[in-house]
Amino acid sequence: MRELGREPFPSVDPLPEYRDYRALPAPDDRESEFAREQPGYGQPRPGVPEREQVERAPLDRSPSIVTVPDSQQPGTTIEGPPQQGTIPDVTEQPEIARSGATEEIAKIQVLLDRVGASPGVIDGRIGDNVNKAIAAYRELTGETLRTYDVDYVEAQLQATGGDAFTTYEITSVDVAGPFVASIPTDYAEKAQMERMGFVSVAEMLAERFHMDEKYLRALNPGVAFDRPGTIIKVVNTGKLRTGTVTRIIADKGKRQVRAYGEDGSLIAIYPSTIGSAATPSPTGTHSVERIATDPEYTYNPKINFQQGNNTSVLRIPPGPNGRWARSGSRCRSRPMGSMARRTLPRSARPNRTAASA
Repeated sequence: MRELGREPFPSVDPLPEYRDYRALPAPDDRESEFAREQPGYGQPRPGVPEREQVERAPLDRSPSIVTVPDSQQPGTTIEGPPQQGTIPDVTEQPEIARSGATEEIAKIQVLLDRVGASPGVIDGRIGDNVNKAIAAYRELTGETLRTYDVDYVEAQLQATGGDAFTTYEITSVDVAGPFVASIPTDYAEKAQMERMGFVSVAEMLAERFHMDEKYLRALNPGVAFDRPGTIIKVVNTGKLRTGTVTRIIADKGKRQVRAYGEDGSLIAIYPSTIGSAATPSPTGTHSVERIATDPEYTYNPKINFQQGNNTSVLRIPPGPNGRWARSGSRCRSRPMGSMARRTLPRSARPNRTAASA
């Protein structure tokens, strides 16, 4: 019996002889000699054109270069020269990309905005605020919003104010402003300003029509917003919600502000950023004592937080770009009193009773 591990190594074939495949095969002299002995060797064959001589360019001559885009991104178009006798169509407007925005989503946002379930700024895109507003739609109307049903959405739009989009002519009053050059980030520089106003006509109109400024510009490519008489495409927000608000709930968890009427029914709901780790909002039941329609902001680093190198108390002036009035095209929250002024008419402003949780 053979001992394990003591078997002789199996016989293997020797390794093949190495051959350098990069080398060209040696010419077959016999074939060459045979070919040369044939009659007519080297003479042009009838019916076969002779090869043309190729002239090589010297190495110091630069070849012609075709310029191409640095990055071939999807949608990149390389246009050739126009053909003779053709006239470009100046009335044709190209389709402008809107970063995922669609008209169908914008219509749903307009419908939500009309019934009081604010989706935030209308930008034609789905987001957390839109989903929350869709959930609140049933509480406001008693119906489920069938977002998948185009005909249903269109019928609801007609019942609440008509088409989702309309046109607006920019006036000289719109262009007159007043506007500010820019909004600084430093609080000390903000405190030197008279008002935290709009920086452009487009920003002002975007907030007026509850729209994202980029979406407004995308709907109107190439439009000069600073020219009176210019007609632009905007969303049709419809009529403002009316009602008497007797209770307000600021929900920190859902990041929503809800306004309720005298009969306890929900009148309107808005997305909101309610406090932060640096500036926490109080929890409990509170009473509305005053309503500031255009509030200023008092910066006090000893109470809340320190911004930059600012260690003293500063007064930040009021305005649509102020700390307490950052909504519209930026989708940032307003205080409850100011928001009630902007979204609900005087008859729907809250009274002196409110609750927050």
